[in-house]
Amino acid sequence: MHLVNNIIFEDSPEIKLIVECDNYKIISANKAARKYFRSLNPEKRENYLTDFLTEKKSRKLQKLSSKKSSAISSILLKNKKGKPVDFRIEVVRIKLKNKNVAECTLKKNTKTRRTPKTADDLKVIQAKLKSIFDNNPLMIFILDKNGIIKEVNSLGAKELGYELRELIDQPVTKVFYKEDWQTVKNQISECLNNPTKTFNWEIRKVRKSGDTIWVR
Repeated sequence: MHLVNNIIFEDSPEIKLIVECDNYKIISANKAARKYFRSLNPEKRENYLTDFLTEKKSRKLQKLSSKKSSAISSILLKNKKGKPVDFRIEVVRIKLKNKNVAECTLKKNTKTRRTPKTADDLKVIQAKLKSIFDNNPLMIFILDKNGIIKEVNSLGAKELGYELRELIDQPVTKVFYKEDWQTVKNQISECLNNPTKTFNWEIRKVRKSGDTIWVR
């Protein structure tokens, strides 16, 4: 028998809720749930599971109305700091005072979806990656499948005597010795056909001044 206020429910280390199936109203929450979710106190105020969703609505909650025990494999709920956390909700349907309710056990997902990054977070990450790219001690060229230069780092342009803008959207053969152009095209094709493989080759590049250098 399920008893909402029994000791097992209240003192469980897992987050447990009793939720009405038709409107998702939380009618009971154990100690772990009250500690984890801000303002969760069913005895003093009405709480609804939808209050803690990161989205206004979620079709996933319809599983609470399923006649069989089920589970919501992944849903984002806000913790007491308002940050989204990915939970798995295990659902057991029970009868309580002639009402259909769901006993929900919430468990954090540790290997599923990560907390979404904010726009500011992404800007910081992009700035760090750009710094790593620009300050890399190696010449780095990013090409499209046709061998057109889409990105080049500062060292790559400087070492060859070019401004960055002079290389972007130019064929990569522009910076290679003319007699090696076919070799370059063959190597690009080989790389595209084997994206997980690492290739090492030695070839001649040509600076803007016309000087030739050997690179690996």
